[in-house]
Amino acid sequence: MSRRMFLIRGALALTVGMLFLASTTQATTLNNGAVAQGTVDPYFQSLIEPTRVTTTLSGVVSTPRLRGRDAATLRGKKIASLAEGQIVTILGIHTNRRWLKIRTGDGIVGWVSVFYIRLVGGELKLLAFVE
Repeated sequence: MSRRMFLIRGALALTVGMLFLASTTQATTLNNGAVAQGTVDPYFQSLIEPTRVTTTLSGVVSTPRLRGRDAATLRGKKIASLAEGQIVTILGIHTNRRWLKIRTGDGIVGWVSVFYIRLVGGELKLLAFVE
């Protein structure tokens, strides 16, 4: 490829990129009258981050023994022991996206690792964030 063709293709790619960026950004007026540049168009924002709902989902424990904890950390106190196949209600997902807040059939509310629960009829990306 000649140097001239290389430069033309580069310029074309740069132009297309700038047009895409311009079509996905807008100016937003803030409460104090200042203008914020670079916010994402609401249509594209919905594609980036799906709307999270406040409903609950069901999940099934997928490991022989799973500890339920009082906090979303391995240092949290063990408050429940869950068996493989046990059904739990998922109340939300921690903001670090590694822990699920659950309620057992006995009414115990606690945290479990997201890696050991298989969701039934839903997706993680639709769960509300909880702390």
